[in-house]
Amino acid sequence: MSKEIEELASPPARTGYSRRDFIRAASIVGIGIPLVGLAACSSDSNSSDTTAVDTTPSTEPPVLVTLLRVGMNKPLQEVGPYTTADQGGLGILGNAGEYLCFSNNSFELEPRVAESWQASSDSTVWTFKIRQGITFHNGQTLDAEDVVQTFLKHLDETNKSQAAGALSGVLQASGIRKVDDYTVEFTLDAPTGGFPFIVSSDTYNLIILPRDWTSNWTSDFIGCGPWIMESYSVEEGVTFKRNPNYWDVTRQPVFETMQCTFFTSGASSVTQLLAGELDAVTFIDPTAATSLPSDQFTLQIANTITHLQVHMGCESGVFEDKRVRQAAALTLDRPAIIDGLLQGYGDLGNDSPMAPAYATTEQSVAQREKDIAQAKQLMADAGVADGFDVTLESFKRDDIDLLGQVIQSSFKEIGINVTLNITEGYGYYDQAWLNSELGITDYGHRGIPNVYLNRAYKSTGDWNAAHYKSATFDAAADKFMTSADFAVQQEASKEIQEILLDDTPIITPYFANTITPVSNKLTGFRTTGMGHFDAAGAIII
Repeated sequence: MSKEIEELASPPARTGYSRRDFIRAASIVGIGIPLVGLAACSSDSNSSDTTAVDTTPSTEPPVLVTLLRVGMNKPLQEVGPYTTADQGGLGILGNAGEYLCFSNNSFELEPRVAESWQASSDSTVWTFKIRQGITFHNGQTLDAEDVVQTFLKHLDETNKSQAAGALSGVLQASGIRKVDDYTVEFTLDAPTGGFPFIVSSDTYNLIILPRDWTSNWTSDFIGCGPWIMESYSVEEGVTFKRNPNYWDVTRQPVFETMQCTFFTSGASSVTQLLAGELDAVTFIDPTAATSLPSDQFTLQIANTITHLQVHMGCESGVFEDKRVRQAAALTLDRPAIIDGLLQGYGDLGNDSPMAPAYATTEQSVAQREKDIAQAKQLMADAGVADGFDVTLESFKRDDIDLLGQVIQSSFKEIGINVTLNITEGYGYYDQAWLNSELGITDYGHRGIPNVYLNRAYKSTGDWNAAHYKSATFDAAADKFMTSADFAVQQEASKEIQEILLDDTPIITPYFANTITPVSNKLTGFRTTGMGHFDAAGAIII
């Protein structure tokens, strides 16, 4: 069936230094290059608009519309600044809360609470200018002290914040200083060229909180974002009302209420779309999305770093020998997975987080391909020619269900018998994620790969489900993360790619385009590969 597709971003040019490479570098060092929403930017990723956000008060109040209805993934954990670690939860955080800056699908940073930032010559000291005129939902004025206290709370071990891992080895509490009422200085543990991405929405827990905030966020939801929490049901959804005092006059919500309904299956959300019960659904699988009639819905397609990681336990058990892990990775027909599972909407994965869409990824590294003969030889060399039994752990979601079945059938070709244990709700992240021999974990888009490297692969990583420990890899990752030089990063990226192909702690079969179906009557609604959705600028046409 034909469909209308709105391309939100395209892969960067692979030769020379593209506009996206320049924008990425400019975003890092603090040259503000924000977008102003779909309605103004259209779908041209080569737009040269560099106009700063206009904060002049509008003389015309928005014409209000009663209700916006959005379908979104059900949170898998308790929602809150410290606890959230999944797509559903971060979608809620990002609507009620606001970040220092916002990481979009074009590998750019948009100024939000911070209106600008600047690095020292060696990228060890970063100075952020905080925007004046922002108020929290309780009427309290936001200033530099709120930013300082937000970061201190996340670095406080007693809060067990998910954001602490992103800041590990990068920033300590002693490195955070209030310069004046609207200036914050971060002195880092080591040079970090991509620091603004690390403290952006890419680290989705880091919404700026009131300095004295101590409450349970699911009961009061105090933020400074465009939407104010009205009600929350763990099973059903969340309802917001517009924030009439939102600071960004270019993105004033025109809907009085935004009602978000939770779902775990794209098929059920499509049914609600077709019945006229939803206006947009964030992130559904391609098969479900492409079944929608183009005269009623537009598909927003974003080329992102969103991916599923298939981790294999390296410390002990059936995958301890890297030859077994290599063999498992050689069973997957990656082009067929992209064609079949993603309907072509994705890029090949090569078992590292260095995706084709990153400008720093070294394209000369050979792509791993399916090779059953070689896989069987590796199994024999490792002493497990007859195979073994193993359980794959993950949580229920359409793309995970499908990839789990592919892994089960692919691994079987070399005698690895996989039992699928795909659970609903909180079970996977709370119990199995970091303790399983084999598992599938979802990772959202990041503007730079630092968080993946630091948290999922490094020996000290708090998301290191594979229990992978390699001093050689750690050194290459540090080389990449501490440099602001493009050539050095590309050199380090090549080292990382080659190390991970050899060690294979994690299989990354593909990087998926995200697909968001939106009613043709709605414009200005946008999503990111991370899992955020921005409805502040959405309007009915």
